[in-house]
Amino acid sequence: MKNVNYLEIWKKLSLVPVSEYIETKGGFDYLSWSRAWALLQESFPQATYEFGEIVWLPDGSAEVHCTITIEGCQRSAFLAVMDFRNKAIVNPTAKDIGDAKQRCFVKAIAMFGLGFSLYLGGEVAEPSISAGTAEEIAKLIEADYQEIFLGWVDFKRFIASYTGSELENLTEERAKKILTWLGMEKTRDLSTWPTNIMKSLNEARLND
Repeated sequence: MKNVNYLEIWKKLSLVPVSEYIETKGGFDYLSWSRAWALLQESFPQATYEFGEIVWLPDGSAEVHCTITIEGCQRSAFLAVMDFRNKAIVNPTAKDIGDAKQRCFVKAIAMFGLGFSLYLGGEVAEPSISAGTAEEIAKLIEADYQEIFLGWVDFKRFIASYTGSELENLTEERAKKILTWLGMEKTRDLSTWPTNIMKSLNEARLND
């Protein structure tokens, strides 16, 4: 089996529902390191992680570093050793550093898409669209619409602009309409873009 690429990993992990696992401490929402690792293992059991050397700063505070590797793809995150108010700790204890490593670990995983919404601010939305439908849409985009969209993220921006909602937050019914619309012969005719595409979108009634 071929190795996956960064986009394939993002498409899969960004759709993993995490809202039911979110905890709150000190007024901040977070995903526990154990839960983040368990969810990652369900999708990519071969994933590994590594912590870098602690970076000590002139004011006595410190920074930790974690790298996650999935089939040769790597994402890293840095995080200051902070207290419950998200303020840097001067002369942190071993426990402070250990806690920061766990938070940095979760952040590094989020760089691949899992739980990324936690770092965008606001509430964590539970995806309504099924992973299967999202995957079908992604395959159509990659197969037939590379001349129009730069990739999955570009297509998601397009849908958000037209529907006023992120793709992951659309109902399954609306997502199925998008899938049907993408599969229509006149939509696949790229010569109609962009002059007649709004008419095609409206005919598909994606906003109903």
